[in-house]
Amino acid sequence: MTINGSGFALAMRTAASGAGGGGAAAATTPDDSLFNFLWRDLNAATAALLPTGANWAQAATATVANAMQLLYDKLTVGEVLMERGVSEGGAAAPAPPAPREAGIGPPAGDPELVLRGLRVRVGLHSGPEEDEVELQQLAGGLAARYCGCFLSTCKEVSDAAVGGMIILSGPTFRAYQQSRQRAKPLEVMLLHVGDHVVQAGNPDLEGATTQTLTHHATVTSPPAAITSAIATATGELTRELFAAVSPTLVPRLALLPSPVRTAREVVPGCLSAPAGMVAPVFCNVLGVESLLAWERAVQERYLRAHSTGLGDPSLRVPRPSMGGGPRPSAGGVPRSSVGHGGPSLSQGLRSGLLAAQDTAMNGLGGGAGVDGVGVVPRPGTVQAALELLRDAVTDIASRHGGYVVASSADGGHWVLVFGSAEAAVLWGLEMLEAMLAAAWPEGLLEHELTEEVWEGGVLLKRGLRLRIGIDYGQAMVRLVPRTGRLDYVGRPMNRAARIAAKAKAASVLASDAVWSTARGALGTLVTPTSLGLGRLKGVKEAVELWALRVRPQAVPP
Repeated sequence: MTINGSGFALAMRTAASGAGGGGAAAATTPDDSLFNFLWRDLNAATAALLPTGANWAQAATATVANAMQLLYDKLTVGEVLMERGVSEGGAAAPAPPAPREAGIGPPAGDPELVLRGLRVRVGLHSGPEEDEVELQQLAGGLAARYCGCFLSTCKEVSDAAVGGMIILSGPTFRAYQQSRQRAKPLEVMLLHVGDHVVQAGNPDLEGATTQTLTHHATVTSPPAAITSAIATATGELTRELFAAVSPTLVPRLALLPSPVRTAREVVPGCLSAPAGMVAPVFCNVLGVESLLAWERAVQERYLRAHSTGLGDPSLRVPRPSMGGGPRPSAGGVPRSSVGHGGPSLSQGLRSGLLAAQDTAMNGLGGGAGVDGVGVVPRPGTVQAALELLRDAVTDIASRHGGYVVASSADGGHWVLVFGSAEAAVLWGLEMLEAMLAAAWPEGLLEHELTEEVWEGGVLLKRGLRLRIGIDYGQAMVRLVPRTGRLDYVGRPMNRAARIAAKAKAASVLASDAVWSTARGALGTLVTPTSLGLGRLKGVKEAVELWALRVRPQAVPP
């Protein structure tokens, strides 16, 4: 099977010439590697708008995979050169190629052989435990026999690969990264292709398994560990998968629909990430450092309580009087102050998590207070809340085609990129709604940064306070070899970060570029409030900012 190789052939020739006479040696430097030239040309492909018939180009550059197909199948060498110069701030080619109509077929050029003969699929996994390796004495010496979960994982990873691709598990990717520090790295690109459920499990087992596992949970069991144990028991595990491609295998990423075949994609990979015109989102938890410090203080109190006497009333945290029973929700239906179903975990898993926390604290004096004394915050309360936030971030982002670029170690700061301004706005508004409805760990709402805030019978704030900033514009995408994931650079990224810094607690703040683009699709769902022109740190021009919220009675699609 062949494919037009104009774009990649250009990258190969440029790398070989050192991008300016440096020779082949220059192509081996970190900044001028063959794969860096590929990503540079991929960014040029996303910017390629021809004088006529441009609609197909705009529609084809929504994701990295589409941009790669565009680079291979649609653009000539001259078009890539011209757009590369424009996107990098240089001069465009003096004689741009004559426009061609859309749908006339690929440009002329030498075809490149992509697939031939048997389609071999390879899966790699590493890191067996001691009890998963059995040494057997054979005639020629010792031989290793692998068994248990290690062997089953090897088979899953191999089954996930499509013919002609090499797929690595997460442990194998990290083992390779460590080996690169000891030996000369290979000319290979490792690309995160997503977190996948390779084989669908039995959903009927989830409820019973949750109750069994959480019954034995301890105070040190984090929510992620409980969820992982449940997934293991039900036979539905999420695998972190990477594709390994050499220069000759890169065209297969453009030709094949996907490098993996799985039951479903849980976290999007690099090929599903947006490219070209993107909507970056910065999301910060207000006062996350203070909350974590509060949690450490709570843990110290529990240690003292456990050593000096359980249930000491002096160690309990007072709760402000709520007066007269539950407060009404926005819809007029009474709400409890704890335990609204969140958007990211199934009800069974959420109930199991809370049950695990209850079981863990039975011996430490936890539980509802009396005589005006509220629920005592528990060790791990903030960590559990941040884990719920992590689930919500990734789940809602997946539904709206978002790509998680980065998150802080504490889980309180997030950077995401969406392919449209509408998707970014919907993600932000759904995140605020998810915070109001989340099943927060017992005791979290005792802190002033997370307590419930009501106004006119409407719940405005509850749990973690998010400050969300959104911008929209052209950004460049690049691969980070250390992580196998994508990074984005450009003015929209900087502006979004500055906008998030200006956002108030539990609010979505967007630039005029965002709202002018999304207004047509979201005008009936969103109530915008112009904050006028504002100055952003590091941005020369003034930017009009809009505070966005869900219109009353409106439900996002």
